[in-house]
Amino acid sequence: EIEGELALVFEQVLFTLSEQVFAHCKTRASLMLLDPARLGGIAAADDGAAQALGRNWYAPLLAERTLVLLGRPIDLAAQLTVRMGAMLRSSVDIAISRFESKELLAVVELQAALRACRLTHVLLREGLPDLDEFEEVLAEANEAVGFLSFSSRILDKATRDAIDDLLPNCAYRQDAVLFDRPPPT
Repeated sequence: EIEGELALVFEQVLFTLSEQVFAHCKTRASLMLLDPARLGGIAAADDGAAQALGRNWYAPLLAERTLVLLGRPIDLAAQLTVRMGAMLRSSVDIAISRFESKELLAVVELQAALRACRLTHVLLREGLPDLDEFEEVLAEANEAVGFLSFSSRILDKATRDAIDDLLPNCAYRQDAVLFDRPPPT
């Protein structure tokens, strides 16, 4: 009975810990990508941002490989790696889903979100070296994992928007090297 209760408590602690570590790394990655001129004002106004920019408080915890609870060794690194991998996949999937739900101009937002996810992966990889490669995570979320996969969610959305909206409604301006909507008549 005690072992069952301990397993339940450990599961809750692991769940909360993995959420906090992932949120910390993602916040830290996002702040690292911001313009340094704007970063000072954000850090002064938000305690969470200031803490994320400071010392990485989770590094000693991620350095722990195993725990012993009631005489049983538990591979903490493996447990956290599985959870962080799932959270990273979910984050990439959400970024792609947001892009799919908006128009083609959201590709800039997608690029920023994927850069933040990639940097989050780098930060997580420092403490959890067994985490899957980011390219694998992106390919899986983008549904481009087949051997001869020539399509993906991002490519399908961009192609569909280019054919349905960009080409019929815009004119290409060679002098400015961009597509421009003609003025309404």
